[in-house]
Amino acid sequence: MAEGRALLTDREREALAGDKSDNYRYKTRTYFRDRLERLAADIEHLEEHEPELLEELRDVVCPTTETKTEEELEAPIREELGERRAHTDSAAADADAPELVEVVERVADGWEDSEERLESRKRAAVAVLRYAREHGTVSKSEAKEEVYPEHPVEGQAERTWYRKNIRPVLNEAAEYDSSERGYRLDVT
Repeated sequence: MAEGRALLTDREREALAGDKSDNYRYKTRTYFRDRLERLAADIEHLEEHEPELLEELRDVVCPTTETKTEEELEAPIREELGERRAHTDSAAADADAPELVEVVERVADGWEDSEERLESRKRAAVAVLRYAREHGTVSKSEAKEEVYPEHPVEGQAERTWYRKNIRPVLNEAAEYDSSERGYRLDVT
């Protein structure tokens, strides 16, 4: 039986080590940051329901726990999470993709949802636009196969995820290219 990943797959480790394409390295960094956000939610859950498991996690991540108080250990984590949340408040506002984020923000103005779920929807849409930019086009099936697994939205199956989040953004930011059977970005 194969071992599962913790935060990185073997292939992602290779990408971060420079053994894969720059595109895959960039994607891996994005996936990792998304996993850190999910880790933050897991830490909060463990804090409430399984403090012993949280302590084991701390022992792995910060092996010097004997010399630091719980508050000292949590301060950098809380600071990083606060910065990360502030950074993701505008649809994963990456410096390299402001025009993509701008389109998503404009379309998302019409979406009504909880704050957390809305951010998840925006991140998914930005990820699809990045995919289209990196690959020239993106089809419905590519969006579902390549982006959905790393950017799902709670309570949305692939079909709903595409229809409610991705298609409206693609209709705004891209033009359908029938020869490629996919959307080609209008924004660069």
